[in-house]
Amino acid sequence: MKVFCGVFLVVLAVTNSVALEQAAQFFTEAESPESLAARSFQPGDCQKDTHEGTFVCMALFWRYRWNDKHQGCVKAVFGGCHETKNNFKTKEECEKVAVPICKAQLNR
Repeated sequence: MKVFCGVFLVVLAVTNSVALEQAAQFFTEAESPESLAARSFQPGDCQKDTHEGTFVCMALFWRYRWNDKHQGCVKAVFGGCHETKNNFKTKEECEKVAVPICKAQLNR
């Protein structure tokens, strides 16, 4: 496992309410870890990446996720934050959880 550490400076110049709303959305797009842990994998999770939101974290964790194009679990990079349910530590776990739900959705 490789982890890249760094310092990031985010400067937001807020000049009006629209800019303020966009700035707030920038940091709140991802589902909270508590909410994520409390629910099971759902059909809507099939199209998600291993992370969500526009803020990219800089760790490098190899994970597995369902991929519609390949109709199966593929290796993917997870940056370490803003995790989604489509983020599995092993291919076996991905195949057990995601494949039955996502394949059924494709066959609709």
